[in-house]
Parts: sequence; C-alpha cells; structure tokens
Amino acid sequence: MNQYVQYGFNTTLRKKIFSEDLTCLVPQNFDDLLSVYEHHNRYKSEEHSNDNKPAPTLHNILFDSYYDNPINPYETADSRSADENSDGEAYYSLINFSNFLLHVLRIMINEQSSSRQDIALDDKQLLVQFEDHILTETNFDNGKHFSVLSQVKAFIYCLLKMKFVFDHFIIKRNAQDSKEHWTIKKLTMSKSSHSAYYKNSFEQDNDSLVMLQSAFHVSTPTMNYKHWLNAALSYLYTHYNNSDYETGLDSLSYLKHLEAIARAFMLRRYLTDNPDEYHQIIYQTSNLNSLSLKQDKHNVYSNDMRSQIEHYLRYGNIRNIFVFNYLDYLLWIRNNKPSFTFTSRSSIEHFYPQNKRDKDILINEKDSPDTLLHSFGNLCLISHSLNSRVTNDMPTVKVKYFLDAKQIDSLKLFKMIDYIHDTGIKWDKDTIRQHGNEMVDLLVNNLQIAEQVSS
Repeated sequence: MNQYVQYGFNTTLRKKIFSEDLTCLVPQNFDDLLSVYEHHNRYKSEEHSNDNKPAPTLHNILFDSYYDNPINPYETADSRSADENSDGEAYYSLINFSNFLLHVLRIMINEQSSSRQDIALDDKQLLVQFEDHILTETNFDNGKHFSVLSQVKAFIYCLLKMKFVFDHFIIKRNAQDSKEHWTIKKLTMSKSSHSAYYKNSFEQDNDSLVMLQSAFHVSTPTMNYKHWLNAALSYLYTHYNNSDYETGLDSLSYLKHLEAIARAFMLRRYLTDNPDEYHQIIYQTSNLNSLSLKQDKHNVYSNDMRSQIEHYLRYGNIRNIFVFNYLDYLLWIRNNKPSFTFTSRSSIEHFYPQNKRDKDILINEKDSPDTLLHSFGNLCLISHSLNSRVTNDMPTVKVKYFLDAKQIDSLKLFKMIDYIHDTGIKWDKDTIRQHGNEMVDLLVNNLQIAEQVSS
C-alpha cells in the first residue's frame, strides 16, 4: 500500500498496462488485462526454445524470471536492479491492505447490485465478506448472476483500478518529506530523461482536494470505517476514464462531489439525533445536492435550521469533530487559501475555561442549558497534549502560549486569537456571541446550498 501500483510490475509490463508515461490505466477490464499478459508471454516464448523454457510449476511461476511474477514488496531495494527499482519512492498510506480490500469489495458489489448492499469496513470481517461475495455464487435481486470465476476476475481488475486511482487521486504523505505535508501526486515518466518523477495530479483544484481530504482524514484517523474514503473511491471508480482529460478525471467535478459528501455528512449525520447510515448517504442517494437538514421532530429545533445547527454545535452535543475541520476548510476557502495544514486534533477545548470566573462569565452558568460557555463560539479543536497544558488558562494566557509556540492548529482558533491579539477586544460574552454567530453563519450559508437546490 505504501508504493505506487506501477512498481508492482516489471518495466516492460508497466508501460503496457499504464502507458508509456505511466499516467493512464490502459486495460478497461479483466480480459484486456489478460490479453496484455498473453501478448507479452507469446513474445517471450519466441525467445525460448522448447528445450530451455521452464516448466510452469508453481515454484517457477512464482520465482523464475521467465514468468512475469509481481515484484516482491519485501525485497530490499539493493537486491533489485536499478531499472526495476527505479525511483520506487514510498509514501504513507491512509489505510492498510486488509482495509483496502474491503473498500474494493464494497464498491464492486454495490456496482453489481441494484439493492446496494452494505459491507462493513472492518478488517476483522474480511474473510467472511470474501466468502460471502467472492467465493460463493451470487444472485442479485436485479437478476444478475455471478459465478465464482467471474467474481474473481471482476475483483482482480477492480483491485488494480482502485489501487491506481487511490495512488493518483487520494492524499498521501511522502515518506521522505520531513515536514510530512499532505499531497495528491501522480507518478509519471519524463520524456527527456526517461526517469520517473511525481507531480500534482491536477493542474487546477489540487490544493482544494488536498485540503478537503485531509479535513476528512484527521476527523477519522483510524484504519477502519473511513466512509469518506469509500465515497471518494466509489466516485473515482465510476468516473475515471483514460480517454477523458489529461488525468482521466475532471478535477472540479471530483471536488464538487467531495464537497457534496461533506455537506451530506453534516446534514444527515452530525447535526441530527436521527442520523442516516453512511452507506445510505453514499450509495442510496440519487442527488447529494438535493439533501436538506434532517430535522429532529421530537425537539423545538425542528422548524429552524439555524437553531438546530447551533444545538448540535454545543459542547456535549457534538457528534463528530468533522464539524470543526469542515469549518476550517470553509475558512480556508473564504480567506483565499492561506498556508495551513490539517493535523490530528481531537480535543474540544473551551477558549474561556470552564473552571475560572470573572464578572463577565460566571462559573455558576456552566450547567445552564443555554450558557455561552458551552456554545460553539467558545469552543476550538486542539491536540490532547495541548489540552492538558492550557485547559485551565485564561484566554490571554492561551493567546500568548500559541503565539510563542508559533503554531496554531486551527483556523477557527486563529480567528479567536485574532480577536484578542490584533483587535485588543476582551474575550467576554459579547465576543463569544459575535464569533459564534460568524462561524455558524458560514456553516448555515454553506449547508443551505443543498436546501436551495431541493426547494
């Protein structure tokens, strides 16, 4: 998983499968892929007489150089020829191979079945899911029948295509980059030097795609249950076309789809007590931009979008920290894309601490259901280590600490610091209310895009 898929093939097959410049997946299905191997093997057989052609035993197929066996990923770089290893630069993958197999299986099965079947993205269920969907004859309710052989063939090609689009269109971190910046880069071949190198996958929108995907990732950093990644890969699988565009994909359409997924997660998962399932959002929604806020009929917020959003942005009601990271993405867009990198932050911090008091914010208000102390305007996202260090400090002390450290983890937090440091305004009830209103306005205006489409 930590290397581009092209390096899993020897140099001859590499160019036949991925084109001369390595940027295009040439085979359109399993039969196309098989024909590449058949043609290559016929060519090689002409170079060997019947006397010296190795017998097709399992040992020879796996280890003899005559047969085009995949490159061993555990083989050291020094033990390969320079031509075979050729710039096989590794990166840090978001998921491991077991989880990737489940993503591939889930997307393939949902493409085959009209009923859209959920497959848990939990690697503990890997063998069971493969037994049910690949190693057993399958009959779907749309009348389609798939034998074990046809499913194996379909999965082999799907796995190759999914790894190709995963490598080229999903964020990664270069293992040799000490700053560990998120990137979306494709592997390509220089025409002049005939050496491989990496470049941004898209001429336009690449930075926005990196930012939004990293916002998703740091909100769910675990290997399992990366539903946003499954949504992205599903789109890539169905929309990648090697005959369209320079990269086989329109960057703006891809970005708009991920933004629609983000709004759908906000509207139908995180701002309601009755959330839709992720699978329902990803595979059973005909138009993501037609989704409106899922109103909670049992509470007083059911007829007021803003009030309901404010309710689920209060401390104790927040269902997922993506609400902070998505807001940071919107702030990044609004502020003309300043230099900023999403990092893993999972601790919700009160900018004005819960355990201090003054004449403007009273400690005896903290248990009040509508206190500003727990409102979105007084909350920010920081790391656990930082939370334990500054949690009881007053806002002015926190501002000094952040400025001295020269590292601010959140654009929302940067706005809060700006109130005190640059304007000299005191962090009191009015300031909390003002900042909260500004942040909620930004979210409401963005989320209403869907409601305006559906109305």
